[in-house]
Amino acid sequence: MDNIALHPAKLKDVGFIVNLVIATYKEQLIKTYGHFDIAKQTEWWEENLNPNFHQIIEFKGQKVGLYGVSRTDAEINLELMFLMPEFQGKSIASILLAQLINESRETGKQLITRCLKCHDSAKNYWLKKGFVIQKIDEKRIYFEFSI
Repeated sequence: MDNIALHPAKLKDVGFIVNLVIATYKEQLIKTYGHFDIAKQTEWWEENLNPNFHQIIEFKGQKVGLYGVSRTDAEINLELMFLMPEFQGKSIASILLAQLINESRETGKQLITRCLKCHDSAKNYWLKKGFVIQKIDEKRIYFEFSI
């Protein structure tokens, strides 16, 4: 993980996180929910940010993304992985994902993730990385990694 570091997200990171959501997810949120309210996004992150779950992704010492993984006895759930557009395509996500795939193989836990149904680039990314669609509901597509 040379040049990539994870650290717990803190309240001081909310401004960065909101800017990250705007840069990477705003369009999909509008398509899915019909609107985007920056004040409500800021308030939501201030109230729901969990340093035990949300991690800031740093690349060469610079904040570049947000990452969140939960685990149960049976599953590893990659709940979110957002990267600023200028840092996409630099293998950062692939390196983090490879670690989860290795963990899944070593522990026998199922690796799962999801994306908004309208988010074609995310859907294509997960399919390209070996995930298969398990379920589609009104707003989301759910994937599991095919071991």
